[in-house]
Amino acid sequence: MGTGILLLLLVAIFGGKKNGNGNGNGEPDEKPGPIDRPTWLDRVDALVWDEPRPGGFYKIRPGDTASGIAGRALMANNTGSNRVALIKCMTRALWNDELYASNRHPQSWGTMFDVDGENLSAAFLPRHASAVQFMAERRMPPRTILPDGGYDGEGPTGSFGLLWIPVFLSSKDAVACEGTDVPPWLRAGLSGG
Repeated sequence: MGTGILLLLLVAIFGGKKNGNGNGNGEPDEKPGPIDRPTWLDRVDALVWDEPRPGGFYKIRPGDTASGIAGRALMANNTGSNRVALIKCMTRALWNDELYASNRHPQSWGTMFDVDGENLSAAFLPRHASAVQFMAERRMPPRTILPDGGYDGEGPTGSFGLLWIPVFLSSKDAVACEGTDVPPWLRAGLSGG
């Protein structure tokens, strides 16, 4: 009788025979559900924001200015010297340099924003192919405006530039932004990138 009580006590404590799923009913384990991994489009979409933020893309809109974009991205750190430094940091970013750097100086673009004689004024012209569409198709967006201002586009144009806004802390960190690029997984996943 002592063994029977011990057996009942063990069954009460540990349940019946288990198959690894913890249900104790002798049924086979259920298959685990699919793992929700972000798709390519989810990952790209997570980088494109409606408002400029460091560490993401911002699609320029009509009426935007470099100073205005930098100021909105900086939020609480929005000072004149920080805006100029962030604009220079954006100009140094490899993505922006490859797609939009220009050596032209339109009247609306102050030379204080230049980096080694280049600026991002071309990104503010609606003469680009949709960078978001190219990225969705896993292709590197083409450069449509040459550094001298000439046109060398492929496909439909009419979009403003898609700027990469590097992570930025303060004007003293602007030099540290040099070489800042988009996340490596994005560059690796784009053909021609």
